[in-house]
Amino acid sequence: MPTGSRPRPRRRAREAGDDAKEIPFLKRFTVFNVAQCEGLRPTLTGDPAPLPEREMVPVMEELILASGADFRIGGPRVYYVPSEDFIQAPPQPAFFEQINYYRTALHELTNWTGHSSRLACDLTGPFGTGKYAREELCAEMGSAFLCAALGIERAPRAHRARA
Repeated sequence: MPTGSRPRPRRRAREAGDDAKEIPFLKRFTVFNVAQCEGLRPTLTGDPAPLPEREMVPVMEELILASGADFRIGGPRVYYVPSEDFIQAPPQPAFFEQINYYRTALHELTNWTGHSSRLACDLTGPFGTGKYAREELCAEMGSAFLCAALGIERAPRAHRARA
């Protein structure tokens, strides 16, 4: 036996009446992005499912346009940038439920109204602080009130876009 190694304990044969134990075991795998691999067979990679057509709600489109907000479409995330005064949102078909695009747009438009040139709200609180939480609560309430006024059913906010 090599120096420094210990002998393996012998396994005891299971006897009748013994309960089997489950022992969690963590396995490790190396994962690669298919887009970074060369020479794969064509059937291994499928084309991504096409996004559905856009479901327009005319009153919402008019509201976004009439607000005058710099509303940019693209990217995977939704956010408002107070320092540059613009709203960024993924394309509407990227949302699991397309109506969530409008619900989220109303949330961000409510954040947008807090800019120093409009309502002058304190938008300086970093994520996780009381200031940030207060402004997020105001934006959620604003979105809920606007949804009610526009006849859009308000469900729990789920603005995550498809990956």
